[in-house]
Amino acid sequence: QKNRAEKIIKYLQRFKIPPGKMLDLGCAVGATMIPFLKNDWHCVGVSPEEDSVKTGREELGLDVHLGEAETMSFSEGLFDFILCLGVLAHCYDLETTMLSIRKVLKRGGLLFIRNHSGRIWGSVIEYYNNNHYRYFTKNSIELLLTRYGFEIVDFTYEPIEGMPGPLYALAKLKNDVSVEAVLNKISGGIRDSIAER
Repeated sequence: QKNRAEKIIKYLQRFKIPPGKMLDLGCAVGATMIPFLKNDWHCVGVSPEEDSVKTGREELGLDVHLGEAETMSFSEGLFDFILCLGVLAHCYDLETTMLSIRKVLKRGGLLFIRNHSGRIWGSVIEYYNNNHYRYFTKNSIELLLTRYGFEIVDFTYEPIEGMPGPLYALAKLKNDVSVEAVLNKISGGIRDSIAER
């Protein structure tokens, strides 16, 4: 986790993002936060796994909280940056998750998402199992982010963390939420074809 986080920080430096308050959503034990802390970020993590939270707090001394994306109780606009590594595929209620993310992220704040891209590497079981509720494509992520008021800063298949396959999205939270913007994107041709799926 630490090694991967160092690579993510290096990627973020391209956009001259200053340190601020970061939420690692779905952080497991929270080791991803360690390089961010060393780079002057204030970090908080959320994990639904009690043992992971205990390890992160007791063994690593990190600010890790037990919880789920759908039920975060942080103050409105608390975070400048939310790290979401492979989390959205596991969230049971995507609508509530996205509204929760919107609530705790400052306007103009950034969301960094990693998702499987369909380019499978390693075991197929990693992708197709009972704890993945959905699969995304570049188009569906763009539509999702647009639907919840985010503006895309960057999309890349670059292996930022050193592993092939993931799709990364960096997006900035705007003030407005517009279903009309999504419908305009769809009518403009941003949709997945059966062949692509």
